[in-house]
Amino acid sequence: MRFEGTRIPEGRYVTLSRAAELLGLSPGTLSNRVRAGVLRALNVSPPGRKAVYLVRLEEVERYRREHLGRFGPRPRDGKRSRGREGK
Repeated sequence: MRFEGTRIPEGRYVTLSRAAELLGLSPGTLSNRVRAGVLRALNVSPPGRKAVYLVRLEEVERYRREHLGRFGPRPRDGKRSRGREGK
């Protein structure tokens, strides 16, 4: 697979924005996590241009397990469930 002259290893990739949507986080938060080295992503932008990241779906799932501990995107109301009714 190629994108703007960059060789991309085989696998299923999503954009950073799509990864953020899947995790229920903002793209800015994930961009910060990439720069901090917490989330592994491939920068496919040409030198001197704004970074464009692709993230393997396996990496999205790893991040979810290790850093969020929940499944699925955040509910639309922005609140996480507490797991039990009334608590």
